[in-house]
Amino acid sequence: MGCGGQQVDHWYSSREGKLYANYGIGSPHEMARAVVLDGFKPKYGDAPDMPESRKNFGWSMTKPDLEQANKIMEIIDQGRQAGAISVASTVGYMRDGVSARELFEIVKVAAAYNRPCSMHFRAGHTWNRSC
Repeated sequence: MGCGGQQVDHWYSSREGKLYANYGIGSPHEMARAVVLDGFKPKYGDAPDMPESRKNFGWSMTKPDLEQANKIMEIIDQGRQAGAISVASTVGYMRDGVSARELFEIVKVAAAYNRPCSMHFRAGHTWNRSC
């Protein structure tokens, strides 16, 4: 489910009857942050938007205020209501902007629907390779 997709209903309808396997998409934490913190407007709502959504750095570096954080959660929740099967976070790419509280809140969104929350992590420069 990787980075997920912002326009969940469009993602499903564009694949209906074309895939021969079970499929699903996560409601994306990263894209919700880009929409709120950078004013990004998704064209496709999933992976093809990612390069454009990363042209500014608010999505990865900004700690949202309470109003912004609530809007991020609202967007993630809208994706879940539209049929996303999880909440998807690429927190490893935005660790300077995401607080523990924000992660707790996205897990709560997933839990409200009894769904998983998938997270992609990255090791920092201080990672000890001998562990």
